[in-house]
Amino acid sequence: MHAPFSWNLLVVFLAYLAGVLLNQISEISIGIIFISMPVLFLASAVYFRKNLSYLFIAMSFLAAGYLSMELDRSHLRVLSELARFKNTTVSGQVVSVPKAKDDSINFILALENVENLEINSGISLEIYHPRTRIIEPGDRIVLEGDFKKSRKGAFFKARNYEILKNDFSFKRYIYRVKHHIVSVIEQLYPIEYADFFKATITAEYSEDFKQAGSKFRNSGLAHILAISGLHVGLVILFFIFLFKSLGIPERFRSILTVAVILCYMLIAGSNPPVTRASIMAACYIYFWLFYVRPNSFNVLIFAAFLILISDPGAIRSVSFQLSFSAMAGILAMFYIFPVAGGTWKSRLIDYVKVSFGAWLFTAPIIIFYWHKIYLLSLLSNIALVPVFSFCLIFAFSSLMASFISMSAANFFAIAGRPFLYLLFRSIDTTSSSSLASLDVSYAYNWMIAAIYIILGLMIWLLRDIMKKRNVKT
Repeated sequence: MHAPFSWNLLVVFLAYLAGVLLNQISEISIGIIFISMPVLFLASAVYFRKNLSYLFIAMSFLAAGYLSMELDRSHLRVLSELARFKNTTVSGQVVSVPKAKDDSINFILALENVENLEINSGISLEIYHPRTRIIEPGDRIVLEGDFKKSRKGAFFKARNYEILKNDFSFKRYIYRVKHHIVSVIEQLYPIEYADFFKATITAEYSEDFKQAGSKFRNSGLAHILAISGLHVGLVILFFIFLFKSLGIPERFRSILTVAVILCYMLIAGSNPPVTRASIMAACYIYFWLFYVRPNSFNVLIFAAFLILISDPGAIRSVSFQLSFSAMAGILAMFYIFPVAGGTWKSRLIDYVKVSFGAWLFTAPIIIFYWHKIYLLSLLSNIALVPVFSFCLIFAFSSLMASFISMSAANFFAIAGRPFLYLLFRSIDTTSSSSLASLDVSYAYNWMIAAIYIILGLMIWLLRDIMKKRNVKT
């Protein structure tokens, strides 16, 4: 059974999104929205008009979006006020899986006290501390350091810490698995390749990897360094094959795969791209258990809805914008040109459609933020993403084998070296080409919006043309 497109879900999501955006661009009083809602509710109850009921529901979600964004902005204002504190102490509980970034570890602290003043606003504070293995999720700690201003209000640059208590947290065990993964990678690979796999498997970025990262960006392959749908898809394929090889029943295999996906999301830092991919994958597997084929656009909208409900500020995140625009582009290509069949030729065409759709829909955002057009991006993705996929599959095999035997892990690591060599040498070649990128002097908001409107109209027209063509044939 194939699920139809849900217009109700789209309207509710757009209403919530409108509330989030309205809070960003307007100082309209929330009172106006709340005054109109009882009027609409009474009118719909008295006259039983369906349209009025829909409008009431839409206004409710618009108000919810506005309020959630207002709460997020109030937290930013509190953090901005805290930015004036220097040489101070903060305390709270570690609520995220720490990740290494350059020479520091980065984690989120549920803030409870600042200079012995209790904080009751549910503030999440981003902490940077010199690298240590001791701090784990669930720890209640006191940190000494300075607040620093940032785009998110402020973060805390810590110098010293003291752990007061070790509370239970499932994330603590996730963090220990992550630490095992990092240590195994460092044992199995030389520094260049180890830094690459730490970035693409655990989302940990070292200072030494920045130069290599710029090469990937110039080649139009920066997205493979940010854990997203490609990585989650490979994790799913790997573990489904593994569970099937172990003879695990199909339904239980699916449940285990969802558990692995959610754990991997935590290991990778729960950034918008990996969260979006994990939610979508979990939805697909859930519906598959009931023999229902979900509508891909419904799943994409649902994933965006969940992320914005949990963190409305994610709308400002470039990774959120790139992730959802790439997925929208991929789905748009399959909406215009449906899957043709199971032959190798049709699969190759589908693969090109995926690459082209993602490139086309992310290009405007890349132009807006980085003022560049990566000319070789499409060709690089078509040629090198399969090579990267093999690299990651061999790395996953090494990591799984490490729980049994380091000799077996080393075997898989060596077996994957030719693919790593091919990937890195290709990146060196494409990134140094004079055709790698083209500078764009300026890009305005209205220009980017106009590009997406034109793309939407083109999709609608092309779909209509393809339908008429199919009817004639």
